[in-house]
Amino acid sequence: MAIKIGPKTFYTPGEVGEILGIHAVTVRNLMRAGRLPAHKFGGRWYISEDKLSAAFSGDWQPERPDEPAGEGE
Repeated sequence: MAIKIGPKTFYTPGEVGEILGIHAVTVRNLMRAGRLPAHKFGGRWYISEDKLSAAFSGDWQPERPDEPAGEGE
């Protein structure tokens, strides 16, 4: 069940999976890998409605590890 904190709505991986038509485990793995901008609260993953929208509108870029030394130079 989505939770509301003030004006923001937060979704669980299961709810995001239903919205996107993919399995909750896949969503959780994307969250864990930093490919979806989610946070853990009380040991559970949540993503805000605005961050979910931003992730699919191109307004959010996943964090990428720094390139190893010597590459890209």
